[in-house]
Amino acid sequence: MGRAVEQFARGLLKRLQSPNAQPPAPAATPALPDGPSEEDGQLPDEPHLIDFSNRPPAYLPPKIEEPLDKTVVLQHVELVFALCIRAPEFLDEIFRAYCHMDAPVQEAVQELILPLVKGLGPNNGKLLMVLRAFPTGAESLALRVLTFFTSESRPTPPLIAVVRGLVAERELDPRFIVPILGEMDKADIVRHLPRLVSMLNGKPEERAVIKGVFGSVVTAPPSVTGTSNQPRAKQNELLSPAELLALLLQQEMTIGIKQTVEGAFGRITI
Repeated sequence: MGRAVEQFARGLLKRLQSPNAQPPAPAATPALPDGPSEEDGQLPDEPHLIDFSNRPPAYLPPKIEEPLDKTVVLQHVELVFALCIRAPEFLDEIFRAYCHMDAPVQEAVQELILPLVKGLGPNNGKLLMVLRAFPTGAESLALRVLTFFTSESRPTPPLIAVVRGLVAERELDPRFIVPILGEMDKADIVRHLPRLVSMLNGKPEERAVIKGVFGSVVTAPPSVTGTSNQPRAKQNELLSPAELLALLLQQEMTIGIKQTVEGAFGRITI
């Protein structure tokens, strides 16, 4: 029944997409282990997914309408998420389908996918491949996964490599740089920091992000014993408070006067 289960899951995932959006290109997803073969009676021309547009399963609402109930989204994605453990290629389909979902559905998927990515872990090869080449329109999902892995611990070397590649090749939201900026050398910190500071817009959320960035790239003050709480080698790659202030002032035209003032002289403190 492996192929039938896969088709059922794809049909549920398709229901979450906006009816006005073009469907994502189908992916070549192998059948689950021990799945049926043609010798088992499986027809070779079986459709890629089950169309639930006219008659959805009885436990699902006829249409997905706002205000959106997150449990309804969970009913559509929990099978797909479970299949990802045995068939990681379904991660590609999740990210492609995400591009065609309405914003409320996307927000729900961002939260519901976290137990799955936690189980896969930050060094999972397929997940890293998907993050490295996620489709246009799935930036917010990729960023949510990246932030989840780095919110309470340092990024792993494979995750750092993925973000470095993305930043080098694609024009992405500066927030992609935030989790790994503290792992970069001083030259890269100086190169990326002005773009991050330009995010400041007077809102406390953005100010909190930049304050965290400053804390990760600026040398900590010496303790009462005269030593720093950062390793000596790492200290050599960080900025001093004076260097940070000088960088902000030198890049005033790039960052923006308002953002420079907020970053250098406003409420953000190190």
